[in-house]
Formats: sequence, structure tokens, C-alpha cells
Amino acid sequence: MSESENYCRFQKEVNKFFDVLRERTLRDHPQELCEYLMENVNKVAAELKEEVCERIPDAVSPELGVRPLTIVVLGASGDLAKKKTFPALFQLYCNGMLPRDVNILGYARSTMEDVEKWKKDTLAGFFTRLDERGCHVGNFLRRISYMTGSYDRDEDFARPNERILQMEEAFQGPEKGGNRLFYLALPPSVFVGVCRGLSKGAMQKPELGWVRLIVEKPFGRDTETSEQLLNQLEPLFNERQVFRIDH
Repeated sequence: MSESENYCRFQKEVNKFFDVLRERTLRDHPQELCEYLMENVNKVAAELKEEVCERIPDAVSPELGVRPLTIVVLGASGDLAKKKTFPALFQLYCNGMLPRDVNILGYARSTMEDVEKWKKDTLAGFFTRLDERGCHVGNFLRRISYMTGSYDRDEDFARPNERILQMEEAFQGPEKGGNRLFYLALPPSVFVGVCRGLSKGAMQKPELGWVRLIVEKPFGRDTETSEQLLNQLEPLFNERQVFRIDH
């Protein structure tokens, strides 16, 4: 943002602040003007700040409110996740298309010594339009947790399942269980191992919520390898659960 744009934005904020304060003062017509202003300056500032941070529209389908939603980003420490996946999730959050209390669990082989630093210094560094959405960053980052595990050992996927169950049980909603979305920000070479681990250790019971698997294109190197992958995934996830997208 240029210096002139920054000044225009600042000028608008100043005008709005004094417009609200002036309107309220004229409405209340206080006998002690100076005392009234001293009492209300901070109140108006706090209200305007809160107003900015509550601009997220309520665009989430009502059916998503009855159970918690957990999004598991597999390959969370990689370039694709930090440059594309997490910024896209932040945009959806700011646009009101994710529940405010969504759970986002990052899972990868990399050990993360300081998860909070990773979230603030790495993930948030790729978020866009922070001049308008900066007030939402803290709340969004608080929805993210991280854990380390392999992609080829089925038993490792019991750990994220335990974490998901804890988050689902903490949800104060009308129905038990929870919906689970697994996002593979991974190379196709590990798809099958990861999906096998998920199917054995981290699936939701059908009566307790839905499961979705999102995979990034290219799905295989060519038509032949794509068909091979599909055949290997077919016993693990049914076609209605699998979504293939371009990033």
C-alpha cells in the first residue's frame, strides 16, 4: 500500500471516529461536556475496533453448525501448504465460509520446535489483504494446531485421530461427532500410504459426520499413473468422498 493510500485510510478512520463521537455527544447532550468526552473516547474506539473485526459475514450453511468441522492439512510444513492452502483457508475464514470455531490440524513429517512462531512468522506471512483482514489473523491462527508423524506407518494416524476426537468432544453443539476434511498438500508418491493410514486410523463413523478427501492435481504423472492411483484409493475412500482440485 502506497503512502497516499495509507493516509487516505487513516483519514477515513479519523473521520469515522469523530463522526460517531459527535453524533453520540449531540444525542446525549451531556451537561459536563469535557467529562463526558473523557469517558466516551475509549468506548467509541473499542466499539469501532470490534466493529472492524466483526465484518466476517455469516455465509456458513446452518448444517455445519450442528457438528464441529476439522480440517487436517497433510503436508502442512511444505511450500504448497504455506503458500496456497493456509492462505486459502484464511480467505475462506474471512469471507465467512468456514465456521468461526473450525479446527485446523497441520500434520507433517517435519518437527516443529516452535509452532506459535511458525504460525505467526511463516503462515501469516503469506496472508493477503491484511489491511482489511489483519484483525482476524490472531483468531484464525488460534484455530490451527500442528503435530508430527510419518506418512507410511498406519499406527501414526491414531495420534491425529485422538487430537480430533478431543476437539470434537469439546464442541458445544446439538449433535455428537464431527465432520472431517483431509487435505493432501502432498506429492502423489505418498498419496496411497497416507490414505491407507487415514482409512485405518482417522475416519469418522458415518452416523457421526461426513468425511472428505481433497487431493491436488496433477493426480499422477500421466493417464496410466492416474488410473493406478485411483484403483489404489478406491478401496480406501469412495468416489463421493474424493475431490480433486487445481491449486
